[in-house]
Amino acid sequence: MPKQINYEEKYNEVAKRLENEKSIALCTVDRDKVAARTVWFVFYKDSIYFATSKAYDKCKQIVRNPNVALCLDNIQIEGVALIIGHPELEDNKEVINYIAVKCPELNRYNKYRNSVLIEIKINKIATWTDGGREYINPAEKSAFRIG
Repeated sequence: MPKQINYEEKYNEVAKRLENEKSIALCTVDRDKVAARTVWFVFYKDSIYFATSKAYDKCKQIVRNPNVALCLDNIQIEGVALIIGHPELEDNKEVINYIAVKCPELNRYNKYRNSVLIEIKINKIATWTDGGREYINPAEKSAFRIG
């Protein structure tokens, strides 16, 4: 039976962890092809951002199927990826300024015309903690534990 837990406390715990990391495993799927790779990222304003080239498989897969998963140690995330354009677009300036401080490695994509910034809107977060599974639903601002 699921037990409700404090959403703010659990979400802030995961957010702090994401804010202090620079790389995460990104999983995409296209028809019957599943792929996982490590990407540099930032966690900013409740979303995950990373940059890539339009020519890379991960971008092509996201175009065909925007549902993605991410994994960092015991944190599993499901979300929807949105291609928000070239990193140097005016609309992306705020997040690019944040990236410059938190993960400057991502700025290497800014100089290429094929580069795109991708935002992942988080739907669900799952963690394994103290022998139980904890789930966070950011849209509903709810959290619960099983086990």
